[in-house]
Amino acid sequence: MPCASRNPCAAARVNLPIKPSIRLGFRHAFDKEFTVEAYIRDQQGILSNPLSLRSSQVSGGVDTAYKFGSTTWTVNLKTGEVFSGFYEHTLRTNYDLKTTLQQSISLGETDLAIVPRMQVGYLWSNDPSQERWKIQVTAPVSYLLSDTIVLLPLMPKLSYQPYTQRTDHRVDWTLTMSVGIRWIFAAPSFVQASFGYENRWSNVPNAVFTRWVLTPQINLRVPF
Repeated sequence: MPCASRNPCAAARVNLPIKPSIRLGFRHAFDKEFTVEAYIRDQQGILSNPLSLRSSQVSGGVDTAYKFGSTTWTVNLKTGEVFSGFYEHTLRTNYDLKTTLQQSISLGETDLAIVPRMQVGYLWSNDPSQERWKIQVTAPVSYLLSDTIVLLPLMPKLSYQPYTQRTDHRVDWTLTMSVGIRWIFAAPSFVQASFGYENRWSNVPNAVFTRWVLTPQINLRVPF
């Protein structure tokens, strides 16, 4: 059957981005309130139709967290390399500094909780066109099914990213709605998978998209 689109069969072809990652962290708790964690992280960018590896990222950094009551303040500094394909050649080197304030709120006498989170950061890069502010608001909802299984029935995220070194003065707004599940196989390490829908608005037309995305991740954490 012929397709009515200008790009034949484009509407029928779904290209699902898959972003698997693995993170290894070494955390030290100085007391009940203050922790520091050094980590390394690897992430791949895969397209599903046809299956192809588009990019690779490796990064490392330091997380500091201070907890007072149900509120946590974190500061993160990291640097990373972005490659084409499977580490074929370096596209750019990024440096990322961000701070986050979040509060855990229990929803009554249930095992439901919501964690509103506000994050502000800046990304520097040896590719000036990538430098930008990164402002993000999230409010994930979690439900404790057991001591090791956590259901994440709603994970909304809104991001605002104004670029600072571009002549087109690019500004992006991205809304993500996703669901997920987490398995804590050896606390505090866990495996998590989320599936969601992303919608990006931008004043630069070729930066606009709507898509489904799958994000599996392994988070290994070693306390010392």
